[in-house]
Amino acid sequence: MPSKRPNCWEELRCGREPGGPRADEFGPCPAATATACDGINGGVNAGRLCWAITGTLCSDEVEGTFAEKSECCEQCPFFRRVKYEEGCHFQLLKPGLTTSDAAELHRLMNSLVGLTGICRDIFACLAEEPLLRRIVEHALAITHSASARAYLFTETRDELTLAARAGELACPERIGVDEPCPVAEAARTKRLCKATTDLPGHGGPVAVTAVPVGGHDKLAGVLELVKADGAFSIDDQWFLREFALTAALGIENARLIDDVHQLRAFDKAKSRFVALLMHHISSPLATIACSLQALSQLGDKLPRDDRDKLIGYSLERINTIQKLSTRLLDLAAIRSGSSLARVRPVCVSEPLRQEIEGRGVRARELGVELVVHAAGDEPPVMADPDGLHVVFANLLDNAIKYCTRQEKTVEATVAAAHGDVRVRIRDTGIGIPPDDQSHIFEEFHRASNAPRSQAKGHGLGLAIVKELVDRYGGRIEVESTVGVGTCIAVVLPAAGAAPTPVAGDS
Repeated sequence: MPSKRPNCWEELRCGREPGGPRADEFGPCPAATATACDGINGGVNAGRLCWAITGTLCSDEVEGTFAEKSECCEQCPFFRRVKYEEGCHFQLLKPGLTTSDAAELHRLMNSLVGLTGICRDIFACLAEEPLLRRIVEHALAITHSASARAYLFTETRDELTLAARAGELACPERIGVDEPCPVAEAARTKRLCKATTDLPGHGGPVAVTAVPVGGHDKLAGVLELVKADGAFSIDDQWFLREFALTAALGIENARLIDDVHQLRAFDKAKSRFVALLMHHISSPLATIACSLQALSQLGDKLPRDDRDKLIGYSLERINTIQKLSTRLLDLAAIRSGSSLARVRPVCVSEPLRQEIEGRGVRARELGVELVVHAAGDEPPVMADPDGLHVVFANLLDNAIKYCTRQEKTVEATVAAAHGDVRVRIRDTGIGIPPDDQSHIFEEFHRASNAPRSQAKGHGLGLAIVKELVDRYGGRIEVESTVGVGTCIAVVLPAAGAAPTPVAGDS
């Protein structure tokens, strides 16, 4: 005979056992008087099977059947304790099946078979967007609802955004976790929440059920169902709880697959980056090595002019490597977020004018006319002044060096409209082929027609520009025609029109 283990009334102290202090108020607890269950899980009567008994007391309310109170009981410390103590001998339900019990069990088995088929369909989908569509469609069909919506947490976890929907009823795109609605309540409490509410444009009240999607540690989001012609049954609620757990696993699985794909893409990009970097370094190093070898072996036998040329070639190549190293360090600093430490309101006209003035001599040598239209009265943008100098310097350098047509003009324009400040730099250069335009912001990429212009470059300038503009919450627009010219527009939100970027954000 095992040692005596506590019964529910001894552990939970509800006072409803026969002769207990609350037996007269609520009546004797059925768990304490269910003699047919005596001994199950080592308890007296149903003292260690209270969850399977209708009419027990929980939170000062008399509860219904196990199906109705299963969620509450499964979270009960006493239920978990009994389950742990009994191990493989644990018994969930009371013995003996009536005709109605058998019918209920048959119905439950059919539901499980249906849920198994849905699970297979969910886990066969490895992409998050189509997976979410399947989730809401299955939930809509099984519960015969008028509408189903899947909301996912934002990165800050203070809001949920609509990720998928099925049905015609209107719904909000975003819901704050502090709002008074079932979706927000389910997100806060991590429990199924029900409500009856009126919808705009609908003839009468509708039933709403929101169920958290995920485990108790961290939710992925909330699944919301709306019925326009009746309430959600106990079966619906049981299905939604189990279905939400399956949906959470499916979402996690899809996200892990996406992470794997991203890691593979990153690995390929890293290998390409290293290969291109070595290509840009190995050629200058080979030139330096050959020059030094010639100087070492021949020494004074070489004419002075030849020695000076070899030294000049070496110094030029060293300068090339130094510039490349500086560009790479700039790019790394931008991506790490350290370049955003001095972000503040700044007007773009001043750094643009300074960069244009600094290139006046070089432009005249190449026969390029520089034109600027900047009144200086545009609203400020949130940016690092040094970063704006880098952006305009790279764009102007590209515009000047690729101006190889007879009419050589580089025009810079600043304009403000609709909460944005737009800086356009237009040239009359060689243009960018259409196939290259989507790649010009990648590291080491140069347009296919760039080598024919004899202009030197590493293909890092526009990558740096793109990183900085992204960090300032802006965007870049490119218009280009081969043989006609290129216009690159940097569009930045005016200060106050967009959140200030935070250092280190990616």
